[in-house]
Amino acid sequence: MGRYTGIPIVRIDEEMCREAARLGKRVGVLATLPTTLEPTKNTVSRVAREMNSHVELVDGLVDAFGADQDKFKALLCAKAEEIADQVDVILLAQGSMAYAEEAIHEKAGTFQPSIWSTGAGSSIESKRTIKV
Repeated sequence: MGRYTGIPIVRIDEEMCREAARLGKRVGVLATLPTTLEPTKNTVSRVAREMNSHVELVDGLVDAFGADQDKFKALLCAKAEEIADQVDVILLAQGSMAYAEEAIHEKAGTFQPSIWSTGAGSSIESKRTIKV
């Protein structure tokens, strides 16, 4: 859209996806809906191509519909544990997942992939924007 209006349009998770592609070649994407999972994976693939890199994507689809906050966190941790040995980086594709980041690190045990959330990526981009 931005190419037609002349106004830059930036996805909130763009920098998070770019950082994941920088940090590892195997990227796990945690999401609760395919409609979030697929666009996030597409963004990671696109930014990796833009960086002349290739990433292997690992799905981390979590069925958390109707779960309370504790159950939601437990489900995210379980999925992260399930894919941890397959990835270098785990992306939390939804802002609602950011509060579980510390718990996911704790559950990962000795192997701790880098974990990025939408909030983390947005913070990086905001800091860069402020410096400009």
